[in-house]
Order: sequence, then C-alpha cells, then structure tokens
Amino acid sequence: MNIRIALQECAESFAEARGGSRGAANKAVKQFCDELSNLLPDGDRAGMLLKSALGMGSFADVPWVAVLHERFGGTASNGYFVVFLFAKDSKRVYLTLGVGAGSAVSGNWRSADRVSAEARAMQLRSQCRNLADLGFRLANDLDLSTTAWRARSYVAGTAAYKVYDTDKLPDASEIEVDFLQAYECFSRLIEQGFSFDEPINSGRTREFQDTPISRALLAKPFLILTGPSGTGKTRGAIQLAESLCDADCRAVVAVGADWTDNRHVLGFLNPLQTAGGAPDGVPIYETTEILNLLLHANAEGNREKPHVLILDEMNLSHVERYFADFLSAMELEDKEKALKLHTAGCARTRGGVDVAGSIDFPENLFVIGTVNIDETTYMFSPKVLDRANVIEVHADPAVLGNFLRGIGGEAEPESRDYGVSFLEAALAIRTENEHNDVPLVTSGVRGFAAERLVELFEIMKRGRGEFGFRTGREVLSYLRAAYFLTPEAQRTAWSAADGEWVKALDVQILQKILPKLHGSRTRLAPLLGALAQYCATGSKASAMEHFPERGSSAKRGLSDARNIPNPKFAESYRKLERMIEVLVEEQFVSFIC
Repeated sequence: MNIRIALQECAESFAEARGGSRGAANKAVKQFCDELSNLLPDGDRAGMLLKSALGMGSFADVPWVAVLHERFGGTASNGYFVVFLFAKDSKRVYLTLGVGAGSAVSGNWRSADRVSAEARAMQLRSQCRNLADLGFRLANDLDLSTTAWRARSYVAGTAAYKVYDTDKLPDASEIEVDFLQAYECFSRLIEQGFSFDEPINSGRTREFQDTPISRALLAKPFLILTGPSGTGKTRGAIQLAESLCDADCRAVVAVGADWTDNRHVLGFLNPLQTAGGAPDGVPIYETTEILNLLLHANAEGNREKPHVLILDEMNLSHVERYFADFLSAMELEDKEKALKLHTAGCARTRGGVDVAGSIDFPENLFVIGTVNIDETTYMFSPKVLDRANVIEVHADPAVLGNFLRGIGGEAEPESRDYGVSFLEAALAIRTENEHNDVPLVTSGVRGFAAERLVELFEIMKRGRGEFGFRTGREVLSYLRAAYFLTPEAQRTAWSAADGEWVKALDVQILQKILPKLHGSRTRLAPLLGALAQYCATGSKASAMEHFPERGSSAKRGLSDARNIPNPKFAESYRKLERMIEVLVEEQFVSFIC
C-alpha cells in the first residue's frame, strides 16, 4: 500500500458509497489517513490532527480528509488546514491549503459568508506564494461537480491547490512531495502564529443577491413580510441584513403589545434624572435599540453604510400608534432634522451620548417588518400599507416535504458584482437619479408600464380604491430595480410590449396595489372581479363589465373571473383568485389573511 493506491481506493469507494454501503469507503479513508500519518515529520506533529468527513446520514457530496490543528479547535470550521477534497463525481481530487467556513450551517451560506471566506483565503494565499513555484495554483476555481452550500464554502475558502485526475493519478512519490510541500507551509504558519485580520463588511460590497426582498428594498426602504408563523420571514430578513452590513449596523427588535406610543421607538426625555446626578446637569434621555441604530446610522463615517432595522411581529400593537412619526419622516423629501425627540435643548443617554432635540432620518436605513395575522394582532391601515412593499411568505409543499424528509433545500441564488453598492444603487433608484451602473428603464418600457398603471388606476377608482402618485412612482422605481438586477445580456427581453417588464409589474400589482384591499362582499365583489379579470386578460373593457351601470346590473360576476387560463399577470391573478374564494366563503376578505 502507498499513498497513490490509498487515494485511488478512496475515490472508487466514495463513488460506490453514494449508491449503497459505505463500508469500503470507511476502510479506504482509514488506510489513506495511515499513509498521511506516516509522511508527517516526527518533529512537528504536536497539535496536528488527521480527520475525515464522509457525511452524517447520507453520504457527503464532497468528502474530505484533512490535517487540522488543535489551535483552531481541531475542526474544519475555523482557522486553516491542508485538505484533500474529493469531487462529487469522483473524477478529481484536490489537494488544497484552505480556510474554514466559520459558523455557516445548512441553508445559511450567505453572500457575506462567501466574501468573508474569500477574504481570509486571500490573506492565507499571501503567506504561501512559494507554492506557485512548486506547481500549485493560487486560486479558488475548483470544480467539485456540485453547487451545494458546503461545496461552495470549500471553494471560497481555498487559498492554493493541486488537482489530480483519478483516472490517471501521478506516481506516489509526486503525491507525497506535493502533500509535504503544502504541509510544510501549513506547519510554518502554525509555528509563526499566523492569524487572520478579519475583514469588516463596510457595507460597500458591490456583490449581492437578486431576490424578491432585495428588489423590493432597492425600490423602497420599507418592506413588510407577511404570512403564517414559522415560514421563515424573520430568518429571511436577518439573512439579508447580515449580507449587507456588520452587526453594529443592524438590529432585530421584537414589537410588544404595550407599544401604545413612540417611546418604544424614539425613546423619551427623563426630566427626573440628570447626567452625573448634578441638580443642574444635562437631563437623561432614555434611549431605545431603534434610536441607537438611528444615531449610529447618522454618525460620521457611517452614512455610506447600509443599516437594517427588523421589527419582528410588527402588528402585535397598532402600528399607527408607535410608528406614525417614523413613517412620516421616512416619506419627507427633506429628511434633515425630520425626527423630533425633545425640546430640552440638550440631553444625554445613560451611555454618555449627546442627543439633539431633532435628528436626521437616515437615508441609509432599511426597515423590514414581519407580520402574522391571528387573534392577538392588529390589521394595518391603508396608509401604512401604501408606504411599503408587501411580500407574502408561504411554505411551498415540495420544499416542506423535502425538509421533513431531511432533504436539503434549494441553493440560494448566487451573488453578483453589480459594480455599485446596494445602498448606492438604492439611493439612485429611490431619488430617480441617473447613474452609470444603475440604468434607467427604456422610455418604451416606461410607456408600456404607464399605460397599464393608468388602466389599473381607472379600475381601482371605479371600485373606490384608487391609488395616488406615490404608488405610481414607487412601481416605476421597482421596475428600474428589477431592470438593474437583470444581467445585461438579458435586458433586451424587456423591450417588447409583452416583455419581462410584465413580470416585474405583476409583482408590483401584488405588492403595492392589492394589499390595500379589504372589506365585505358587498363592498369588494365588483372590484375583486374586475381586477381578476384584468390581471387574467389584460382587458380594461372586460374588467369594467364587473361594475353595474346605472339602472342595470353588472354584465359579469365573480364566477366569470375565476379559472381563466394563461393569466397575463399570473402572480396577482392567483392571489385575487384566493381572495375571491375567501370572500365567497366568509363574506369578508383582506389581502393579509
């Protein structure tokens, strides 16, 4: 037995283990570890550990064998190490010097994790440039034949590697030399005490994901996530926040049922206590986690960093009671000194931070609220919904079934470099400014969309539910955000009269126009029928037939608007069909139900 034979048997037994017993794989790994152990120099074995991972339960997509060090806890999650990675198709084996993926867990490998791993790998690469002269590639372009999150974490964390084709492995002596060269570099760094300068996510990263949440926040900095409890609303919001900014630039705040005024949001002046306890001292301002985030967002050096506020269970109290001042300031064109805190002239928090009587509303703040609807919560008023994008989150039966069976979920969409930070893109879209990296939608697309919005406005007005200029402007902002996130080569698909812009407008009908609908069957039946007819056919004339004319009944009823094939605005139509079903059964319906 030698290292070449042991490596060959690992590759062959791993391929067999994916279809049946892993007994041969376990034996092959043990033999391979024994061969590696025999190669380790006697003088520097202290703290070195040989470990392998073949997967718990189902066999691993990318099994590995590594030399770790107890300095990093003896795990592949932390620090750096030498590792053999076996591609899922068993056609390639990579000998790599790599870094750990940190605390990422299944389904939670985010853009920020990848950026962090790649930054650490780059630091490690700078310490082992001599490996390039020995035939190693200083890059992370591995092909592991899978895009599973663990494989992506291994790729991101690779500083240097050599690849072997399992059908034609080199001689044992060559593999031994390669391993000892990588090990010597690893051992030297351990001896020198090399550690990473952890990168700080400044919020200026130009890489982010194209997701429904990111599209909505690029167009409007206030987003409401609604849906049944336990469907991942808060988790999704936190994942986005973690990908955009550091921990001190984000906050998750649980709304309480006792939030009856804005003191829980903006704090309050405490005239009974002063800083330092002096009778004539500066009065104490009792701050909140939300106000602390606002002050941090406004601080010098932080205004170019995105900040994210997540309000969990936002409707456990009446939103208008505690959030009215906040919502009003958010909509002001001039946000300077928009939030009024006190009239004491000067005040100071218990932490010694001065609090002015008025503060700016941060342009770099994104707000995400999560909402459940049950007997303990309150409904939103139209004026709140009008100021937000509303995304419904539901569990997909197939995804839920896979979860219950222990099958991994779908991979997250890959982050892309858009040439501009998320915040900079959002500000350009929000303020309708031109930007070289954030293109405007073409005049043709804007004309198509404007025509559809006017038709929707006329239908909504006929049903006494018209929307205003704000909604129209924000729908156009969303179209620009969607166009910006579309790869350049695919933007030509937007130009036709029935191009990709129709899907983006469909999303905005669902997120901006339909959420304000709620009421009894008498009040809503004609309007719901008309909107469903329009979203299915795109015909305003057909939609208007759901409203009665003077002295005569309507030509169409709710049944005429149901089960129409190939709807033009499919997502909105499906939602309207569900609302019509609830309206018929319960005689009352709301969008958030």
